[in-house]
Amino acid sequence: MLCFHRQRPLRRARLFFVLPCLFGILAFVPGLPAQGGGVETPFAIGIGAKFMGLGNAAAAFPDDPTAFFWNPGGMGVAEEKSFGLSYTSFSEGVQYHSLGYVHPTLNSGTMGVGVNYIGIRGISHWEYVQGVPMRMGEFGWWWGQFSVAYATPLAGGFSAGAGFSAHRQVYGEMDSYNGFGLDLGVHHRFQADGGPLKNLYLGCAFFNVISRMNLAQSQKSIPRSLRVGLAKGFFLRNGADRLMVLADYEKPEFAGQRFHAGMEYRIQKRASLRIGYDSKRMTFGCGLRLRTAQLDYAMQQFGDKRLHPQSHRFSLVFHIGRSIPEQIRFAELRKQQEIQRRTQEQVEADRRARIQECIQAGKKYLEAGEYFNARLEFGRALREDPSNQEVQNLLDETAGNEQALLKKREDELIQAAREREQRELDNSFINQRFNEGLEAVSREEFQRAIEKWTEALQKDPENQQIQTYIQNAKNELERKVNASVSEARRLIAQEKHSEAYKILEKARAQSEGDPALKSRIEAEIRSLDRTMDFISNYQAGLQRYQKGRFDEAAAFLKKAVDARPEDVRAQDLYRNAVARSSAKAAEPQNELQGEALREFQQGLDLYRKGQYEDALNVWQKALEKEPHNIKLLEAIQAAKDKLEIYRKP
Repeated sequence: MLCFHRQRPLRRARLFFVLPCLFGILAFVPGLPAQGGGVETPFAIGIGAKFMGLGNAAAAFPDDPTAFFWNPGGMGVAEEKSFGLSYTSFSEGVQYHSLGYVHPTLNSGTMGVGVNYIGIRGISHWEYVQGVPMRMGEFGWWWGQFSVAYATPLAGGFSAGAGFSAHRQVYGEMDSYNGFGLDLGVHHRFQADGGPLKNLYLGCAFFNVISRMNLAQSQKSIPRSLRVGLAKGFFLRNGADRLMVLADYEKPEFAGQRFHAGMEYRIQKRASLRIGYDSKRMTFGCGLRLRTAQLDYAMQQFGDKRLHPQSHRFSLVFHIGRSIPEQIRFAELRKQQEIQRRTQEQVEADRRARIQECIQAGKKYLEAGEYFNARLEFGRALREDPSNQEVQNLLDETAGNEQALLKKREDELIQAAREREQRELDNSFINQRFNEGLEAVSREEFQRAIEKWTEALQKDPENQQIQTYIQNAKNELERKVNASVSEARRLIAQEKHSEAYKILEKARAQSEGDPALKSRIEAEIRSLDRTMDFISNYQAGLQRYQKGRFDEAAAFLKKAVDARPEDVRAQDLYRNAVARSSAKAAEPQNELQGEALREFQQGLDLYRKGQYEDALNVWQKALEKEPHNIKLLEAIQAAKDKLEIYRKP
C-alpha cells in the first residue's frame, strides 16, 4: 500500500482527497501496509504470468526472465537466454508492466536485468479555497523499479547470487522519492541420479537486506522479506512431459507470513497447464510455446471480488540461442571433432615421417651399393604412398643399378666363357631367375625368391651378388617368421587360438625349404596343440564337474593334468572330482580318523581365528593322509578363497 509520509501544510487539504483514491485502487495488494517500518513495494504481488499461475511459488525454480525478481541465487536454473514482458489488468485504470532478461553462461554464471512499473492517471486534485473544497485538475502516480542481478555456481550443486534494485516513486508534480534495495539468494540442486532427491531444488532469498527510501525530509527502509522455497520435478512419458510441484514460505518484516504453492504440467515443452495457491487465493494459468516464442497467461482474484474484477496477466517470452545443455553438447561435439582432426593430422604426419625415413634409409643403401636393402626401403615407402613419383624413380634407379651389376657380371662371364652360345643361354637363365626373384621380393615372398636365385646360382656359383641377395632374403624370411611366432604367442595369450593357428600355418608354408625355421614353427604348432588339448579337456571336465558328473569329469581332468602338469587349477579340480566320485554317504568329518582328524580340527580352530594361511598349511598336511576327503578339500578351498580376497589390492 502506498503511504504519503511527506505532507506540506498547504497541501493537506488536497491530499485529503487523493489518499482515499489511491488506497482504494491498491487495497487488493495483500500485505502491502508496513506497520511503522517502511513502505513495502507494490511489486510484492509478483511479476510474470507463469509464476502468477503457480501462486507466486518461485524461489526454488525461477526458470524464466523474471528469475532475478524471485531469487537472484536461483537464476542458474534458467537454461536459455530469454527476454520477456508482461501486462496485468487491474481495475481503476491501474497499469502494471514488467520487462525482464536472463542471460545464463557456461562458465561465467547467470546475469539478469529487469524493469517493473505500476502507476495510475486521473487522480482528482482538490484544494480548499476559503474553506471550500475545489477540484484543481488531475495528476498521476507511478512507482518504477530497475533491477540487476548476478548468480554464480558453487560446489556440490549450490549457487549464490545478489541483486540490486533502484526505486523511484512519483506523485504527479508534487513529490518524487528515490530508493534502493539489495537482495541476496542461495540455491541448491540435489545431484542425485535416482530416488526422492532426484530433480529436487531448494531456494532461499532475503530481499532488501540493505535498503533506503527517501521520503520527504526523512529516510525509511523498505521492509525486508524472507522467502524459502522447494520444487520437485517429475518426468513422465519417458521424459517427454514434466510435472513440477513448487511451494514457498514468505515472511515480510512487518506483515504476516504467506504461503505459496503451485503445480505445472508441461507437455513436450509446448503447452503448460498451471494451478496455484497464493495467500488464500487460487490462481490459474497456462502457457504455449512455438519455437522461440512463448505466451503465458494467468488469472487471479485480488481484493474483494464484489469491488474488483479478476485480474489477468499476459507474458510474452522470447528464447534466444542455444540452451545451456545444448551449448554443452555442442562444445563436446566440437571437442570430439577437434580431437579427431588432430588425430588424423598426427596419423598423416606419422605416415609422411615413415615415408621420409624409408626414403632416407633407401638412399643410404643405394649410395652404399646395398641394392637389396634399398629396394626393401623404397618398397615400404611405395606401399605407404603408391603415387609417390620420387620413390618410384629411386626404385627404378635401384633396378637400373642392379641390372648394371648383373650386366657387368654377364659381360665378364661372356668374355671368360669357352663356349659363347652356352654362356649366353646360362646368362639368360640367370637373368630370368634373378628378375623372378626380384618380383618375389617386391611381394615379400622371400622363400620363392631364394628358390629362384638358388637356381640362378647353380649356373654361376661364384656370383657374389646373387649370394648376397640369397642371404638377405633368408634374413628377411627369418625376421618375418619370428614376427609371426611373436604375434601367434600374443594371440595365444589372448586365447585367440584359431587366429594363432592361421598365422603359424602361414609361417610354416613360408618356411618350406628352411628345415631349421620349419622345425621351429612345427614346435610352436605342437605347443599350441597341447594347449588346445589342455583347454578342451579342462573345459569338458569343468562342465561335467559343475553338472555333478564327477566320474566323467575326473577322466577329462586327468588328461588335462597330463597335458599340463604344472597347472594348479587343473590339479585341484581333478583332486576334487576324484574325491567326489568316490565319496560315501557318511559325513566327511566322520570319515577322518586319527592324525588326519586331529589336524582337521586344528586347522578349523585357526580358520575361525582368521589365521587362514596357517589353517591352509595344517589342512594340506592332513590332505597327504586323506587325499580324497571332500570335507578336507572344501576346507582347503575356503582358506584359499579367503587368502585370495585379502591379497587383492
